[in-house]
Amino acid sequence: MKSTYITIKVDEGKLEEIREFYDIEYTTDEKNPYLIFETKTFDNVIVKAYKSKNHFSITFSGLKEDVINEAMIFEDEDVIKSCLEEKGDDDEKKMKEKGYKDIFSQIGSDEVGVGDLFGPLVVCAAYTNADDIKLLEELGVKDSKKLSDGNILEIGERLCQEIKSSLIICSPNKLNSLKEKGWSMHKIMANIHNQCHMNILKNSFIPNSTKIYVDQFESSELYFKYLVTEKPIESHPYHFETKGEQFYPSIAVASVIARYHFLLEWEKMEKELNISIPKGASISTDKVLQTLIKTHGKDKIKPYVKTFFRNYKDLED
Repeated sequence: MKSTYITIKVDEGKLEEIREFYDIEYTTDEKNPYLIFETKTFDNVIVKAYKSKNHFSITFSGLKEDVINEAMIFEDEDVIKSCLEEKGDDDEKKMKEKGYKDIFSQIGSDEVGVGDLFGPLVVCAAYTNADDIKLLEELGVKDSKKLSDGNILEIGERLCQEIKSSLIICSPNKLNSLKEKGWSMHKIMANIHNQCHMNILKNSFIPNSTKIYVDQFESSELYFKYLVTEKPIESHPYHFETKGEQFYPSIAVASVIARYHFLLEWEKMEKELNISIPKGASISTDKVLQTLIKTHGKDKIKPYVKTFFRNYKDLED
């Protein structure tokens, strides 16, 4: 079921009344200075208070009936119905304009570094809802493959600050070790994606009905067969789709954040090795690898390289 949200505007007196009703403290969150407080009800409705320039707002999110009942504690029924009607029209418009299939409460994940001889595998999962679309449009978020490295570095830090996300950076050494144990890349990726999902679910107030979208690299049957890490509860339905970043904002954000951290790791690697390294696994990458091995020796280079790649193995033959 889709998650529904309702936002009502309140003055400072009403804000304090709602905070006292839930008996919670004000929040200090450097990553989101506009968030005043948040809580989760027994019906799994997430209640968040935000401060904007001219007013305060309270957002209720969760299953539609529960959200309506919760919001009606503080606002008239007619106002709540009006909010739902306006939201529905506006959200449909946003989805059509951006080509999204879903913009409501969701977790999406993507990875970068699979096809690169050098550098880590970086996986990110991000949580978004309809309230985030305006920010994503402002930053020009879309598939990170269509953004330049400069664009990624410009918007990546802000996304990390304003969007809930979980990131795992798997070093070449760790990848090499797992491959030696017989793990395929798809098994490695499935478990890291899953761990990122679990990190968000454990550390955030997210409705139980929230869908989890995965930029598909394997069939759903094999994906779940690969998992050795803890699995999300059944109330979080999964959906796998190729090129998912085009259809789900959570995957688009995850794609950008993963790429952002991948680029930071790449810059660090080039600085440590004092050489410009082409991404991918092309002939030019092979030449740089050969140069580095001649200069530093294999032992020093191994921590930076996926040694199970053909490029590296060919040097040993």
